[in-house]
This record gives sequence, structure tokens and C-alpha cells, in this order.
Amino acid sequence: MREVAAREPEHTGIVDAGLCHGTSGMAHLLNRCYQASGDEQLRDAAIVWFRRTLARRELGKGVGGFLSPPENAGAGPWREAHDLLEGAVGIGLTLLGACTDSEPRWDRLVLCDVPVREAA
Repeated sequence: MREVAAREPEHTGIVDAGLCHGTSGMAHLLNRCYQASGDEQLRDAAIVWFRRTLARRELGKGVGGFLSPPENAGAGPWREAHDLLEGAVGIGLTLLGACTDSEPRWDRLVLCDVPVREAA
């Protein structure tokens, strides 16, 4: 994850905010790995990706300001999505997970349920 954390966001190919393959998913993975390890490089990278997620928000568009890429591999307009993997539900859950010390139980669904490191 340190290698991922060190990668410039522009070189990742990430173009949307979704949990599955977007900015919020990257932020959540980095945040959970930080919580498990205490590695501040991962924390700092998670913050960068959460900021990138919030920067994708456009008031008055989509669900909560977020749009998802076209279903057809880039062909067509961006769309509203409400679901967990590509839509507002997943984005919202990652943002909520970043705002609390509580371990998110929902991320078992996407195999991100790493144990939280106990404070020293």
C-alpha cells in the first residue's frame, strides 16, 4: 500500500468517485490500511484521496453531487447512481468511515475489513 500511496493520483487512471474503482474506494483502502498499521504515509495519502473525492462533487448534479461514468466503458453521458459499488451509497459510506474512529462493518462486503490497530 505504500507504493500505491506514493503514486501520483494523475497516474492511477481513476476518473470517478465511486467505491469500486474511484477516489472514495482508494481513500477508504488507504484509510483502513492506516488504521491497521498506524503508518502515517497511508493516512496522508488517504486524506489526499478523500479530498479528491470531495472535489468531484458538483452541486445540483447526480446523487449528493456525484455522477458515475457511463456503463458502456466511456461511451455516453455520466449518470446518477445510487448503488454501493459505483454510486452515492458507497461514496457516502466511505466519507462516514473517514469521520469516525469506529470500525466500519459494511466494508466486509468489499473485503476491506482489516482489524484496527489498538492505540499505544
